Amino acid sequence: MCQIQVIAAPIVTVHVDYEIPSVPSQCVAELSRYLQDFFFKIRRRADEDVRVTNIYGSVSSEQNLIRYQFGDLQEAELSMDEIGELIDSALKQWAQITTCL
Repeated sequence: MCQIQVIAAPIVTVHVDYEIPSVPSQCVAELSRYLQDFFFKIRRRADEDVRVTNIYGSVSSEQNLIRYQFGDLQEAELSMDEIGELIDSALKQWAQITTCL
């Protein structure tokens, strides 16, 4: 399941939140680095970003969302399903190689 959030500050930013199984706080930095590397190899877009967070947008004991930032709404609408599939793939790969869990 994912949710779109549009932020219309000086520059429009579109966040799409993807729910994931909870990740312990001690694993968040490692997963974040893995996702950054994973998406950098596949989608080299300067206006896109990926973060591990929670429904409150703050640090807590566990994180349960991956927030993907798109540069515009059209790109989000066109790519959000693909990104969801890539996130699933990345999480499965990370779970096989991490020693954190």
